[in-house]
Amino acid sequence: MALTNSSRIPAPLSFAPSQYFEGNDGLWSTFIVRVGTPEQIFRVLPSTVASELFVPLLGACKEGFPANCPFSRGAEMFQGKVNEGFQVGKTSTWHEIGIYGISAREELGYNASGLYGLDNLGLMIANSGGPTLAKQVIGGVVNSRLWFGRLGLDIKPSNFSEFDNPQRSMMQTLKDENHIPSLSYGYTAGAYYKKPNVFGSLTFGGYDQNRFQPNDITFPFDANDSRKPSLNVQAIVTRDMNNQTVSLLPDGAAYSLIDFAEPHIWLPVSACDAFAKAFNLTYDNTTDLYLIDASTRARHLEQNPTVTFGLGQTANPAERINIVIPYSAFDQQANFPIYNVSTNYFPIRRAYNDTQYTLGRTFFQEAYVKIDYERGNFSVHQALFPTANEQKILPIASKESEAKIENPDVLGSPKVRLAKGVIAGASIGGIALLICMLLIIFCFVRRRKAAKEQQKMTVEEERIEFADQPKLETDGAAFFEKDGRPFAEMEGHVFPELNCAAPESELSSEPELRELDVRITRTDLSTIFELYELGDSERSYESLNVVLPELPEKQYPPPGWI
Repeated sequence: MALTNSSRIPAPLSFAPSQYFEGNDGLWSTFIVRVGTPEQIFRVLPSTVASELFVPLLGACKEGFPANCPFSRGAEMFQGKVNEGFQVGKTSTWHEIGIYGISAREELGYNASGLYGLDNLGLMIANSGGPTLAKQVIGGVVNSRLWFGRLGLDIKPSNFSEFDNPQRSMMQTLKDENHIPSLSYGYTAGAYYKKPNVFGSLTFGGYDQNRFQPNDITFPFDANDSRKPSLNVQAIVTRDMNNQTVSLLPDGAAYSLIDFAEPHIWLPVSACDAFAKAFNLTYDNTTDLYLIDASTRARHLEQNPTVTFGLGQTANPAERINIVIPYSAFDQQANFPIYNVSTNYFPIRRAYNDTQYTLGRTFFQEAYVKIDYERGNFSVHQALFPTANEQKILPIASKESEAKIENPDVLGSPKVRLAKGVIAGASIGGIALLICMLLIIFCFVRRRKAAKEQQKMTVEEERIEFADQPKLETDGAAFFEKDGRPFAEMEGHVFPELNCAAPESELSSEPELRELDVRITRTDLSTIFELYELGDSERSYESLNVVLPELPEKQYPPPGWI
């Protein structure tokens, strides 16, 4: 029976980067999303822990901000004009939910609020092969701590007030609507410092094998549903000017969350002190950043020393993966609103408790992560930077499709058929073999019964069975991730005080993937924060006043970030 498109296993979705490197805390490879009807276009960064899309809201660029603020926050032109932020009053498919706290890392100082609603979400530029998903959770923010928009890759549903009306995550929608083969993805942040520049790589439902060095070490998800991809950083080492090995993690392993929405690497204070000594860094109490003077920076860039991170569940070196990061990956610049002028800094941060330990985007310039929600595990690999820019996209199968993946028709591949010449050759060979067998039997019977030559002989044909005949293979190899620890899906993000119907699911055929070539112009970045203020011709909202809690002396974010 012929299979419908919805029953076929789709190919992974390779999310083409925007062709930009940008940011107010470094130069990062961004991705394009389309929001609303008509579509408003934003450039965003992926997020490990969130499952919603966050974009700057109309009013995010306030009076007195640099003129390039909208573009520097990722907003593209809309209807021939500069888009000052997401304009909810100009999208006909917007269904407003309300104002709630965002589901970001409060322990790192991301305690902001946003205007939430449901709307269409498209991936990549229009007509590029990227799908458009209906009724996705969109959060509009003004807070400058979230300078760039974030595309949440977690699978948790979003709940507003009640658990009986969960809103599907983008990843779950992609899987449910048959755009990707499984709840999984592969990601590396790209590297501006490489010559030529290498953009980030993001693949839904699979991974790009050309972008990493394989290893057989996997890590189980953490039991805390909001910190699934966590692992132990067992060691951090570098070499000093005398080529002597120096430990940069003096107090032992740090159990860290993988979160590439966060640009920095958050480490114990003792580790930050060791980095500061090894690389001659200066701590800025106002911004909580480590600065570096021009002459020291020039020397490090010339020598380009490396820092090696040893990752493993135990301290056993045989069960550890080492990620080597050159100094050039740490060479970043901070701009407005962190500093009024571009300032060289080293992207590590002081963590005052273990909830803050984080391997951020700086780390994933040189690392590739594969996250498999189907089996509750993930793996980390040394990133590769192929000069030919050729992809080798391979799928991660869902659990329910593993039994089907042996069937080439289910995979969407043509059935394997024998050529006519092969069939004819096999038939002739079989006939010849049968004739030989008949001749042998005839001669044997004739010798034993020579006296009965006139008697008619009857020979029964024998069936020939080939016990070891080979099975037909599919067009390509099937790749699977190693089974890991099973896990239970939690309720998801909870936002109080809302009752909203769950979005409907509509199956769609698998997308036709095309090569994407986006050409845009780069500019510097800028802005600052406050909370939500929306004004357009169709409706306006009053200013949102959110009182941030008082923090201890070493507060996050520090005063200079506000």
